Amino acid sequence: RHNMLCIAVGILHLTVDAETYRRLGLVGTPSAVHPSGQFFHVQVDLRGEGFRTGDSNYDRTHWCLERMQPVRVLASHSIDGVASSAVHFASELQTENKQARCRESSHALPSDARIPTPQALSTLGETPDTAELAADEMTDLVEWLGFAHGNLRGCISSGAPVDDFATILLSPQVLACLPGTGHVRQLRGFLSPDAVNEVLSSTIQQVRSGHLPWASLVVWGFEDAPLSWGNSAHSFASGSGDNHMALLVLPGGSKALVLDLVSGRDQHG
Repeated sequence: RHNMLCIAVGILHLTVDAETYRRLGLVGTPSAVHPSGQFFHVQVDLRGEGFRTGDSNYDRTHWCLERMQPVRVLASHSIDGVASSAVHFASELQTENKQARCRESSHALPSDARIPTPQALSTLGETPDTAELAADEMTDLVEWLGFAHGNLRGCISSGAPVDDFATILLSPQVLACLPGTGHVRQLRGFLSPDAVNEVLSSTIQQVRSGHLPWASLVVWGFEDAPLSWGNSAHSFASGSGDNHMALLVLPGGSKALVLDLVSGRDQHG
């Protein structure tokens, strides 16, 4: 895996291997999501008025970044909370710029698809019988969402396989589902938090207005990221590449359920 960096809210985050860390000389801490001693995490506050040429911290950071070139940078920004379609750089960098457009696609679920019922989702996680049953319902929901987004038609149709000897892909076994219609819309690309918030706001409004009985927003993150949950990095090397979130907008649109699918080393901040 490679060294990584990002800037978020005026803070530079660097996740670098031990060799690069020793060469750069910046002060950091061992990464909590990588094998011990193999990677280090460095944070540099870029917001101070004194952070400019002549400042020892600035000069050292500038020297370090020059030695990490070439660096491929993905950038996005927002204006008053609305995601902007373009990011402008200094003129000397314009020749290297390429606009990374998001790709949108959609597909309808098969006509014989079994859809989780609004009644089952309204009480999801509140099963009074046993905690084990509630966990099984959650697992069913996560599996169903994966099948729907992956367009695995045979796993959510009324004739979906249930023989765990023939396949490990099983249709929901506990969560109540009935035949119905459904639609999946996908956006692929480098999505800023503001862009995700726009989609979430639209999704909630669709449920509140009654156009949809319920809806979900699933976000897939990078397997390796210097900044993911709160101020924590995420690494494939931590034992799990999963870096996802599923937000279920419950019937009525007044409540939502958040499921995070991450490594046990991820820290929520």
